[in-house]
Amino acid sequence: MNRGKRNRLGRTGKWRRDEGFTFVEATLSMVMLSILFLGFTVSLLAVREWMNRHWAIRVMDQYAHDFMSHLDSQFRRALAIEQAPPRYGLGSFRVKIANYNFTNLQEPVQGISSFVYYTNPNQGIYIGVNNGGGQKFDDRFPPEGYSDLNDRHQFIFTEFTYPGPYTELNRESYFREPMAQVRFSIRYQRPRKVMVNGGLVNRTFAMTKQYRMAGFLKNYLDSQ
Repeated sequence: MNRGKRNRLGRTGKWRRDEGFTFVEATLSMVMLSILFLGFTVSLLAVREWMNRHWAIRVMDQYAHDFMSHLDSQFRRALAIEQAPPRYGLGSFRVKIANYNFTNLQEPVQGISSFVYYTNPNQGIYIGVNNGGGQKFDDRFPPEGYSDLNDRHQFIFTEFTYPGPYTELNRESYFREPMAQVRFSIRYQRPRKVMVNGGLVNRTFAMTKQYRMAGFLKNYLDSQ
């Protein structure tokens, strides 16, 4: 018995032979499968791109949150904040904090420490204490342990500044001057290859986020 052929009753009531799939049917099946796999591949690429962007935003937000939390704790003890000479083409500022020794109530302030904040655009924020050399705020930034099919992930500081005290109207100077504000921006970029009509071309995906932090120097009046 030939299993590749079978008889069946057609609409005319006559038995006819069925030879299986025709060439046209096989071609249409291949085209439909190709379209299905193409759509699946495009979906995977879109998910991969979404994961890259989500990861980059999470890295920047976490780093910025940690730094702003550090500054907030510094401002709670600070006597003053002032601009410092720029470094690496970006701004810099200095925070002065008193060293208290309450065993001597006649002169509890036993000196003042100066913390200088600046950034290397490709390496992150640095902190220098008094006249010492700067140390990285976080050695884990920029991250090195993430690999996405050999793509390069770059995090670059494009802004780092202390614009000065608030200039809000209808406020006394003793209120405005202790109000410190800091702004910085981080740019994430990644080179990619994109398919166009002429073939693969190099493209760079980039996005920039700006962060702002404000705090009140609680010990400012003690320094006046």
